[in-house]
Amino acid sequence: MVMQPIELPKTINIDESEIDVEELSPDGKAMVARVIELRQQLTQTNIQRIELETLIGSWAKNIKESIKPVEENDEPVTMDG
Repeated sequence: MVMQPIELPKTINIDESEIDVEELSPDGKAMVARVIELRQQLTQTNIQRIELETLIGSWAKNIKESIKPVEENDEPVTMDG
């Protein structure tokens, strides 16, 4: 997978202060790029969490549906030695 360079915004807001990204040092710009990458990763992680919860729910539903209901005439199974 080839990583595309991060396109930096012209400004960012931190603690209600607007910061001009173009005036930041190269290290500052690298930190802004990393924050953008981390936010994208967090978004993808949240999507994966939702997908996993959906799959778990689906599996749980399938498990519940696969259980044969006990008929009133069925004798319960006991594990007495």
